[in-house]
Amino acid sequence: DTAPVDPGCRLLRAAGPVLDELAEMLDGSRYTVLLADRDARLVGMRFGRSSLRSAMEGVGAVEGKLFTESTTGTNSIATVFELRRGVAVHGEEHYLESFKRFACYGTPIIDPVTGRLAGVLDITCLAEDATELLRPFLLRGARDIEARLLGDVRRAHRSVLEAFETAARRSAQPLM
Repeated sequence: DTAPVDPGCRLLRAAGPVLDELAEMLDGSRYTVLLADRDARLVGMRFGRSSLRSAMEGVGAVEGKLFTESTTGTNSIATVFELRRGVAVHGEEHYLESFKRFACYGTPIIDPVTGRLAGVLDITCLAEDATELLRPFLLRGARDIEARLLGDVRRAHRSVLEAFETAARRSAQPLM
């Protein structure tokens, strides 16, 4: 079950530059960064090596794919989506047999304005490449996305305020 991804959605606008920066840091490595939206649908993917794309596609990790507990079982996107906290899932802990060769860590992205889940950021690798450094690397990425979500709202508020101030200067009547 895949659906088209809206490249202009607020989460992707905020996350795009962060995903690109993470991909640059991972260039040449055997790590993949995945972004899921508030519905647990994959909306962004970056690969340390281009060969990883086919490995991920082979297990069904494609943009637009729903990664919920009911569709993909225990993994670091679906489980984070359910628990609303960071989760590491290694090898045999995965529900689907096809995922058992991977290790992954996922962390929630919380919208700083609403306090709601905006998405899940995940890093995936082969089980033998798992390291404790994945968690802080991923947490930094999620915090950067949250900061960009907040900055996006602040820019929108500034635009509204500027429009109001311009209208107020031009009008002799009270404005609402």
